[in-house]
Amino acid sequence: AVQLFYNGGEKLATTSTGVSVTGGGTFGGDVIINKSSGKIDFRDGGGSSKYFLELANSNADLQINDRTGAGSVSMTIQSGGNVGIGTDSPSSKLEISDTTSPTLTLRNSSSNPANAGMIRFIEATNTDGFQLTFDGSDNKLKFISDSSGTESTAMVIQRTNGNVGIGTASPSAKLHVDNSGAANTAVRIDAGAVADAIV
Repeated sequence: AVQLFYNGGEKLATTSTGVSVTGGGTFGGDVIINKSSGKIDFRDGGGSSKYFLELANSNADLQINDRTGAGSVSMTIQSGGNVGIGTDSPSSKLEISDTTSPTLTLRNSSSNPANAGMIRFIEATNTDGFQLTFDGSDNKLKFISDSSGTESTAMVIQRTNGNVGIGTASPSAKLHVDNSGAANTAVRIDAGAVADAIV
């Protein structure tokens, strides 16, 4: 074996399986792992494997594996860009899988923020689409439409009482539809052969 010491302490040694390094390392270039199903193993001070990062599924996917307990795949990034949390075969850009209650949490650490979390649905070349956001400053879940950068609130749900507002940001009933100032019908119920109900 070849050993390298610094100030009396062993820092590098060759072994039957490779190289053992004690301490940290600084690299001025690329670090290349040239091995089928190669991995980076993260261990505790006692030498037990806790997590490792590896190539999997015929080197097509990158996985983070939890080695504590029975061991499982924590996250998978497929070559096509799909990401799976709790699954090694995500069928969409992001798939979360859990045996009890898979949950996605969006949290703003500020107190009563106007944007506590947002999901946006937009087209490829512009901002046209919709936003779903929770406004913590006035306790409302908002459905916001966006047309060429101009936003308007299409519907709100109040957290305090569950009131739903369409055309109004301050619903005063369980369903409050405000179409004031417009010539169009506010609510229409199509009843087939029976006369339609129009409000």
